[in-house]
Amino acid sequence: MEANWFNILIEVGFFLFLALLYYLFQKKRIIRADINDVFHKLEKLTYDLNHFLDSSTDQQLVKDSNKVLDELEREEITLPEIKQLLENLPANLPTEILQFRDEVIEQLNFHCK
Repeated sequence: MEANWFNILIEVGFFLFLALLYYLFQKKRIIRADINDVFHKLEKLTYDLNHFLDSSTDQQLVKDSNKVLDELEREEITLPEIKQLLENLPANLPTEILQFRDEVIEQLNFHCK
């Protein structure tokens, strides 16, 4: 009778171990996909912002936004730096760009903890 419980305990432990490995694998995959999504959205944001700035007449807005865009194009930039730069974008941009920026910042908040 004791051997029966011992075998069941070993099987349950083995299945829990497999479940843990599966969870860790999926967690890594999901986080990696989310970070790739952040960079894709960041590319779209810079494209939309460049497109808006080409037609803008406000020179101060163009100057401030270009500073941020130049910093975002650096090769070795970290996620917290990206978040900080996006927060420093001028507030007088179109609402679509600001809403999209807020979405990206919200995603970055998850990864910058």
